[in-house]
Amino acid sequence: MAQHSLLWSLALLAAAACSILSAAVDMCVGETHFSARALILRSVAVTFAINWACVAVQSRGLIGPQGILPLALTLRDLKANHEFRDRKGLKTPRSSRAMARLTLWTWRAIGEANVRSTAWCCCGLSLLVAAWPSALGFALLYLTWYVYKRALNAFANLQWDSLLLEAGMLCTLLAAARSATACTAAVHLVRSCVLRLHCGAGVAKLTSGDPRWAALTALAVHHETQPLPTPLAPWLHRLPMWAHRLATLAGLAIEIVTIVGVLPAPFIGEATFAAVVATQASIVMSGSFGYFNYLSIFLAFALLGDRSLLLPRLWWTPPTSSSTLGTACVLIAVVPCTALYITRAAQYSEGRCRWFEKLDPWLRTAEHTFHVANRFSLFSNMTPQRHELSIELSYDGATWCELECRYKVGDVRRLKLVPPMHMPRLDWRLWLLAQGGRGAPWFDALLRRLLEGSHDVLALLEPLATPAKPVAARARLWVYRYGQGEGEPRWVRQPPEKRDEMFGDVVW
Repeated sequence: MAQHSLLWSLALLAAAACSILSAAVDMCVGETHFSARALILRSVAVTFAINWACVAVQSRGLIGPQGILPLALTLRDLKANHEFRDRKGLKTPRSSRAMARLTLWTWRAIGEANVRSTAWCCCGLSLLVAAWPSALGFALLYLTWYVYKRALNAFANLQWDSLLLEAGMLCTLLAAARSATACTAAVHLVRSCVLRLHCGAGVAKLTSGDPRWAALTALAVHHETQPLPTPLAPWLHRLPMWAHRLATLAGLAIEIVTIVGVLPAPFIGEATFAAVVATQASIVMSGSFGYFNYLSIFLAFALLGDRSLLLPRLWWTPPTSSSTLGTACVLIAVVPCTALYITRAAQYSEGRCRWFEKLDPWLRTAEHTFHVANRFSLFSNMTPQRHELSIELSYDGATWCELECRYKVGDVRRLKLVPPMHMPRLDWRLWLLAQGGRGAPWFDALLRRLLEGSHDVLALLEPLATPAKPVAARARLWVYRYGQGEGEPRWVRQPPEKRDEMFGDVVW
């Protein structure tokens, strides 16, 4: 396995080298990317706006004063962690310390009670940036989401939350690139991110050790066990095994073959773009992953040049003014980002290319502090069974009523539909917890808030039949599967064969 992983890493390294060559070829032949630049900047800014709107409607229940994880506790823990490291003499990167201070100072100025209004203000800022893209605007979007992401704590630690930050950083460079040379360099940096996102995900699947990917049976369980399935997912799950094998093979092939998108050859970019769109569209039909699929498509515009037939000639025009200093600054910034991307490619899988070990500290800082050059490995290990967590409340200590989440699977009679690009963060955390999460402080806090009758937390769930305050709460673990035919509901559930150590008879 290690040898195979090393081969994959070398292949990704070769792709990174080809990307640099492709950028050089485009500069030599005069290929420009101003249309792709305009599309990426505006669509990423709109994605920020939608994300902020989704966060705003959930913020008080998640991190408000009466929320699950109040912001004050998160900031206190952040400060205490750095003080502990100082007392123990543990080394903390200056960049990490600086970003932590930025987070603390920002929230001290804003105040814990203003988490919702802050998110709505950031949503408005995103719309302004979408209308008038600028480097300063995207830098502000990056910093505001960084600070808010730290505040959301466990509710914003998914891979596409980091991808959105990386997209904000890349768009800062792209907005500053007003000359043809700088624009080409910045667009090819975005292209490298796109190929790492897709090809790297395929590599992670093949090197994960999960036998379902090797046997091409991953999709036979995915449609049933994914976090938030669409109403179309049960029909896809019932397809014959040969169809699942064919779809799994096609998905892996498309992800791996996107590596050729860096080659400087005619129509390669268009073919790779079409493959990315087809892959993401198929995922959207089966399950809801928030803004991730749409953001992946928006970034994939970097695969297209101005001469591409897939890019419409819209009302915007190329930047009319550029300075040598601005071009030089963009090119200087692109160089370390390219080095980080090459280092990430060298270490993407379990095998290690030791040629870039000296850059390891820089890579860790970039990924863990600034969320740049992230490692993407979505669903590299499939879940064989669908475990779901139900929360029940009692108002008399004897009878129990089950709480229903707005989007997560619960009621066996319903197949729920999530609005496009919406990210229900509590529903996601509950699904992840049921798959094997342990020691989640936020879950105990959730049950305490329910017993207190917190209106902010209850607003994250479907309305209760009675407004009375409960006297007890409990969590139960279930195994779900799709109903097989007439006489069975949409879902069939039963307790797991082995009693869970965390859920079951525990009553709060």
